[in-house]
Amino acid sequence: MKLIIDIPINKEERVKTAYEKTYNYQDLVEDPNNSELMIDNPETIEEFVKRKLIEKLEEETSRYELNIEKKTLHKNFQRIDLKS
Repeated sequence: MKLIIDIPINKEERVKTAYEKTYNYQDLVEDPNNSELMIDNPETIEEFVKRKLIEKLEEETSRYELNIEKKTLHKNFQRIDLKS
């Protein structure tokens, strides 16, 4: 499945700002080679938004599948009768 999301230019900044603030995007990140230095984030805000959207789809799919498994387990669960 290929999913293409086309965000209109006049709404692009709103979307980027929402994801930047909601998920704490940082323009500067710690240099992996020197923890005392900060460098430009190699992940652009556009890449960040795309990654967060993909993660959300993965989380929702996993949550759905887990709920199906729980329902199946519950349906097939045999209570133990300790009285006999």
